[in-house]
Amino acid sequence: MSHALRNPKDSDSEAARVRRLLPIAAILLAALASTPRPAHGFEDDAKAGDKPPEVNLIGIPDGIRKHIEEAYAEADAQRDHAGKLGRLAMRYLIPAPAIAADCFKRASQLAPNDARWCYYEGLADMAAYRREDAQKAFERGAKLDPKFAPLFVAWGDTLVSSNPSAAEEKYKSAVEADPKLARAHFGLGRACIAQDRGPDAIKHLQEAVKLAPQYAAAHATLADLFDKAERFKDAKMHRQLSESGTAAPPGNDPLLFDLYSECSSGTELLEFAEGLAGEGRLEEAIGLLEGAISRNSDDVALLHAAAVLLDKAGRYREAVTRFRRVLDLAPAQMETVLYLAQALTHMDDFISAGALVKEVVQQEPENLAALRLYSGLMLRLRRPEDAMPFLEKAAKLHPNDGSIRVALSMTCLCLDRVGPAIEHFKLAKAGEPAPGDTARSLLSNLAQIFVDQRKASAAVLSGFAPVVASRLRMMGETMGAGDMPEDGRVFIDYPVFFAKRAAYLARQGAFDEAVLVLRTGAGDPEVKADALAVSEYRKILASSGDSAPLRHVLARVLVAAGDVSQANDAWQSIIKDDPKFEPAVISLASSHLQAAEFAKAESVLRSGLKSQPESTAIANALAWGLATNPASDEKAKKEAVELAERVCKQEPTDVPSYWDTLATAHAAAGNFDRAVECEGTAIKLAGESGKIAGTDGFKRRLKLFEVKRPYRQEPATPAME
Repeated sequence: MSHALRNPKDSDSEAARVRRLLPIAAILLAALASTPRPAHGFEDDAKAGDKPPEVNLIGIPDGIRKHIEEAYAEADAQRDHAGKLGRLAMRYLIPAPAIAADCFKRASQLAPNDARWCYYEGLADMAAYRREDAQKAFERGAKLDPKFAPLFVAWGDTLVSSNPSAAEEKYKSAVEADPKLARAHFGLGRACIAQDRGPDAIKHLQEAVKLAPQYAAAHATLADLFDKAERFKDAKMHRQLSESGTAAPPGNDPLLFDLYSECSSGTELLEFAEGLAGEGRLEEAIGLLEGAISRNSDDVALLHAAAVLLDKAGRYREAVTRFRRVLDLAPAQMETVLYLAQALTHMDDFISAGALVKEVVQQEPENLAALRLYSGLMLRLRRPEDAMPFLEKAAKLHPNDGSIRVALSMTCLCLDRVGPAIEHFKLAKAGEPAPGDTARSLLSNLAQIFVDQRKASAAVLSGFAPVVASRLRMMGETMGAGDMPEDGRVFIDYPVFFAKRAAYLARQGAFDEAVLVLRTGAGDPEVKADALAVSEYRKILASSGDSAPLRHVLARVLVAAGDVSQANDAWQSIIKDDPKFEPAVISLASSHLQAAEFAKAESVLRSGLKSQPESTAIANALAWGLATNPASDEKAKKEAVELAERVCKQEPTDVPSYWDTLATAHAAAGNFDRAVECEGTAIKLAGESGKIAGTDGFKRRLKLFEVKRPYRQEPATPAME
């Protein structure tokens, strides 16, 4: 994701991002233009009890109008209450910043010891292009709270172009109050540039990006300075980081968060949310945007921004819903189509994503982002020969684009053309900021491609085998035999990369992905317990203090390698150490079920449920075991139905495998009509989620239930995974 909250229509430049305006802004400004107001709203001699100012709300969406009217009613009812008037001003900020500033000024008069209203007044004056008024407001606020760093940053921003030395003093005050506020260091850099002190500017800007690595404007400014200093590699690195960065990080500024929480639209709101995301505060940013959407549900920019962040947060289904809503409102937004395709890719729905991107490529044949994305999807779908024409076209359009050369190198390697893969790699490597960067990037991308090729959605197109990871060693050895020994070593050591990646995912609780990564590195489909990737993983495990998540992933890989007995021992050991480690309980029971050891499986699950009575996953697994056991009596079948019904009524209620279990339990009890209904729900939910793994089993069971036959345990048990 380049700029997290970029409007689909915006270009990649910082200036374009700053100019973003929501569709509703024009309506608001047009409506307000007809509203007469004094130049300074509340005059200095405003009297206590004055009626709050009004704005023309004609044409404003109902949700926003209601939001403002509620605040107005409260402020009008308590005219001498600074908080009520300030809340109204916060809601006026985007549509009417000048009126908002005047309201904030009145609030500060009502609460003369509260710096909050002076800070907000200054920000509103800046938005209304009343720079001198903003400076006066910030000066009053600084006297009330001389340690509030964000106020001094905003004050410096009003001075940096006209009086950079004075601005520098304000930024220094901010740094003294909060040394970790990246915006203050960025301001110091700008002030130094305005005073022709390039080396000092670089020092301050480097501190800004050290504190906030995603700070796009700081990286862009550093790139310009390094270009002037003829440090071109440094300039290239920072320009690339700028292109993938985000807006200014808010840092510790709870007042600004409160202010934008009351906004329902606006460029400033989007940029603030983007800055939060750049600091890793994704859920806060999402909550901020969702609040605005609740009042402004048809705003394309808000919906798009929220969807991008939901996708980044791993909430893919919600992201897809938001992106589709954007396209319902604005079908021609090709950038949103690409974002939707990326979200579907994250859900492993490569087929749907490919179909979407192909439409973009057909309509915009020179769209570089679409060409790259489509070729990547073709690699995931094991169709490198289909990716090649698109990448060759992209290379002709952009011969110096390193990312295209990386994609071509990946495609050639997937086609087992090692020589051309290395040639494209060399072209991509030209001008790299640091040795080995391109090799590590290529290895990381190839590893993900190889893993994705082994997912169920990639196997839809039969006849194309996934690439074996050992091909990476072949590429590395060829590089090493030539003039790139350092780059070659990166590829030769691919087992270490796969092991580290699997361990990282295991620690995050992403067990399925971790297992697939380690299996891929170990030579899937012929996984061996002594493979180099597994050996490297064991080293990580040995130094991790007996980590249950890492042990669990290794046990699952041992099953793939055919060592079921050792895997079972590992799970038993994990459960002994931590009876509440749910994945080990379910995996051990599943192993017993696949061996038709129903009594052992039931014992493991009942013990697990005793330790964790609220566990839906263990309850579901027990229901599955009871329903699929050929020896189950009527009492056990009834219990299976009760357990499965309880699971499907608990949150989340939309897990396909839970409904598959419920269907299987009803069929075991002879309730075939209900079984057919529940299996249909499982298939429907799987389709909606884009997760097609297991759906073949769902469909097979549906056919059984339609002819009134129950399902009995088979060697593979999708519902237990």
